[in-house]
Amino acid sequence: MKITRKRRVSHLVVLILALVGLTSGTMPGSSFARPSQLTRNSHAAKLKNSPISYGVPADHASSKSILIYGPSLDTSVTPNEESVARTLGYVVTVVDDVTWLGMTTAQFAAFDAIVFGDPSCSGGTDLLATANATKSVWSPAINGPIFIMGNDPVWHANFDDEPVADAQLLMRNGINFAANGGHTGLYASLSCYYEGYPAGTPVDFLSGIGNFEISEGECADEVSIRKPAHPGMMGLTDA
Repeated sequence: MKITRKRRVSHLVVLILALVGLTSGTMPGSSFARPSQLTRNSHAAKLKNSPISYGVPADHASSKSILIYGPSLDTSVTPNEESVARTLGYVVTVVDDVTWLGMTTAQFAAFDAIVFGDPSCSGGTDLLATANATKSVWSPAINGPIFIMGNDPVWHANFDDEPVADAQLLMRNGINFAANGGHTGLYASLSCYYEGYPAGTPVDFLSGIGNFEISEGECADEVSIRKPAHPGMMGLTDA
């Protein structure tokens, strides 16, 4: 695979996917105003300081359910992980830091997938602090398909010039893959959390499920999809 490395630019195209723990999983069946960089960063600060919580439902038996780690969700734009999951018909629960901190492994395991999203590439590893501090609690709940992407689809769908449909499809494929393995799966966008970090930096918040390191603190502008038939890559091309 030939990859050209560049410093981050607005037209970045990157589909660096680490698809690990691939237990069997099957898939169930606009236009947007583009806020300025200042608006995007201001919202990120607001999201961090005023997290949202929709509560933890007591019963998920009637339908597929998704749990989203609130600090990772940009609620100011669509598409985002929440809107994509709702469109697919999932029951979506978004929890703030405080609610997440009080949850048990059994509560995490009650969901079909746990989602760490892309806060429009705004915010560093501090947004993951609560997830990292509680990884010994939520990580044991992950025993289904794992979908980890090294890019930022919400940012590309709302603030870049990439086609919205492609960024939305990547989120959709990943969420479907993670949530349909028969057990609690994981969907994680590494967004720009580790931008600028040296190669070999551990991805600490995921250390409860495996040993992950970033390969480089910059982003690839060219990629080659190695397994185009994989459910996570359905409908996507190298372009």
